[in-house]
Parts: sequence; C-alpha cells; structure tokens
Amino acid sequence: KKKLFYQHIQLLESKDPEGKEWEVVLIQAGLSLNNKFYPAEVLKKSVNLFENAKAYAFEYQGKVFNHLPDIVKRVLPEGCIKNLVGWYDNPRYGTFKDSEGKTQEGILARLHITENANWLKNLMKEAWEYGKESLLGFSIDGDGKVAESSFEGKKVFKVEDIRCIDWVDIVSHPAAGGQLVRLLASISSEE
Repeated sequence: KKKLFYQHIQLLESKDPEGKEWEVVLIQAGLSLNNKFYPAEVLKKSVNLFENAKAYAFEYQGKVFNHLPDIVKRVLPEGCIKNLVGWYDNPRYGTFKDSEGKTQEGILARLHITENANWLKNLMKEAWEYGKESLLGFSIDGDGKVAESSFEGKKVFKVEDIRCIDWVDIVSHPAAGGQLVRLLASISSEE
C-alpha cells in the first residue's frame, strides 16, 4: 500500500443559507502540487470509491488543519469520531470552472456537514461570502498504485490506479488547487 493522495478539493458553490451542503471538486485531473499526475481515465474509474466517504477535520495547535499522522492512523485506522464533520455523496466525473475561470475536469461530489460541525459551516459560509473559497482546502487520504513517469519534460508520479479512499480531510495547506462550486439548498428549503 502506498499513500498517494494529498489533493486539494474545490468548494464550488452553495445555495443553502445554513451551509449544510456544498458542491465540491474532490480531485482535478492533471498534475498536482505534490508532483502526482492524475489521468482522467483513472479518475473516471474511481468515482464510486468516493460515495459516502467520510469528511474529517483534524486540528493541530488550535489553528492548523492537516491529515491524521500515519503513526496515529495505524493505531486508529477508523479515525477519531470527534473529528468527523460530514460525508460526501453523489460523486461524478465532470467539468467545472477553476478559481481563474478556466474549465477543468475532475471528480465532483456533494459535501454534507454534520450538526456537530457548526463551526465549519460558519467558516465555509463566511469564506464563500467574502470570496475566499480557498481559505480551507480538502485532501484525499487513500491508497493506489503510482509509478515514476514524465509529464511535460518533468519527472512525476503518475497515479495508475486508485484502490481505496479512506476519507477526505479538511486541511489548511492542500497540495492541489481547489474551490467551492456551490452551496446547495437544504432539505427544508425550496429550490
């Protein structure tokens, strides 16, 4: 098993005034900042792995969000329940506009934030309202097969297969660009 994902998710938009549901980009096709190349065909095959993936926020020193360290993950492979902030559903491969207005491709999904994470709902809503969609990032924690390759004359690690997604974390410093797509209407509101 090789840990291969620290990928930024994009928050795309929200129409829910409560901030309970968000449309997000989980993985963008192409080269990430951590030098991993995600081919579109690999992402298309892995879409179903994101259905009902857990969303965690692990806070360190009261200000930094990051992945659960590997040493802790070995002891607590199921994560820490107090850090569970939601789940993702309705994953699909599609297109979206990135923060620069360019059309990109990747896996999109719906993020549902739980009631115990009101702080996160408020933070995301405020970031959205002030145009700071990338204030927080999202990062995939999973396993797959990677191999050395080259891309545009550069040595990269090409993701050849995604075998599992353990969960998707909310982080302070993600590896690849991301943004909100939209805040979705809550169940109690009319669309």
